[in-house]
Amino acid sequence: DMTVNVSVDNDELNHFLTDSSLLMKLDLKPDSLVANGEFTLMGSSLFTGDFLYDKGTLEFALPDLNDSCYVMDLSKLASRLGGMDVDLSVLKLPEFSGNDWRTLAETYLDLVCTAVTEESVEMEKDVRFTLTELGGSYTGTTYTFTPRAEDVEAMLIKLAGQLEGDKTLRKLILELVNPSMLSAAFGMDVFDSADFEEELDEGLTELAEELRDNAADIGEAAEEAFTWTLYVEGKEVRMIRITDHYAEEDLVVECSGTEAEGLSTAFYVDSGDSDYRPFTVLSTYTKKGKAYTGEISFTSPHDGTIDCSYDIDTGKQSVLGIPYGTYDVDVSHDDISIKLEVADGSEGGTDHILTLRGNEYVFDDFSRMDITVNTTAKSSAKRPSGTTVDITGYSDEEYDELFEELGTAFYQDLMEKVEPLVG
Repeated sequence: DMTVNVSVDNDELNHFLTDSSLLMKLDLKPDSLVANGEFTLMGSSLFTGDFLYDKGTLEFALPDLNDSCYVMDLSKLASRLGGMDVDLSVLKLPEFSGNDWRTLAETYLDLVCTAVTEESVEMEKDVRFTLTELGGSYTGTTYTFTPRAEDVEAMLIKLAGQLEGDKTLRKLILELVNPSMLSAAFGMDVFDSADFEEELDEGLTELAEELRDNAADIGEAAEEAFTWTLYVEGKEVRMIRITDHYAEEDLVVECSGTEAEGLSTAFYVDSGDSDYRPFTVLSTYTKKGKAYTGEISFTSPHDGTIDCSYDIDTGKQSVLGIPYGTYDVDVSHDDISIKLEVADGSEGGTDHILTLRGNEYVFDDFSRMDITVNTTAKSSAKRPSGTTVDITGYSDEEYDELFEELGTAFYQDLMEKVEPLVG
């Protein structure tokens, strides 16, 4: 369930916003969705609506207007209006396995890393280097990776072989697309009468052959494209410098400190001009268990500086996946500040309190707005109820009449409720 409330620092406007809210309830399953909505103004319910999709059947009800529950069989409707022989009752959302896809990605990343060989990495000890942005000098070891054409070519050939024989990749794609379900729902024409599994196998084979055919050229291009240097003090990476030989600029990451005492990083593009940088990102944070406290700033010549600070606990998250704690953002050039606080709600659930502050150029009639979004982990959504009215077989004219009738009834009902509140 999600409830949204708004308030501002203007008493006249707050007169309308007090006891006003938008309530949404959702219950989503692989083959069904139940949704309820309610808009309340100054304590008076202005609109309620209930919606259900369940295995190809659509139902909706507008309890404020009448006691009817309108039902449509979408398969029959598609057949009647579009001449399509479909069975939507078999459709459902894919069951996505994040761990399986993550493991697969790691497999291919390991393959890509085989392009880094002992011959392509040059190590130099007792190197003195300085962090330009964060400051401080260190003595350590540098590792410079310059890709060799033959190593990249060999890696691409291994990658091609993996693609051709990767049963896990094939299985996961089939689970995601589910061709048997789509064929059952829409018929074989959904794939233009082709066999999806055969098409998938042919596509992977063609991709593998293309990698093999172009492996040598890609390897030669990579050899000329960049170098990647790590600057290491002890076991800590203090700087990463990726040199783009075509653009003649470096992508740089600097790092100092530790997570326990305070870890600082800088990310920027070094074009060789000390007076100009396209952007600079600075970050400092400390970590204690699953708690993070830190600051991030983004600076560019054209957009000024955006500062963000946070104090969060990643061990406790809302149903929206946002860690509990506070987040503050300041946009210096526009005089705008944004604060988000995520915490337990006073009446249950989780409150996401978003506070916006700005000058007269941002907001006309107020300088502060608070938006509170309360969410609950469990849904209390209920299926539509009322006297069933099957509108599957309605003609276009009957649909026009129905929705015109509902629109008129909604407008009249809304005016009757609003006039006493604002009059």
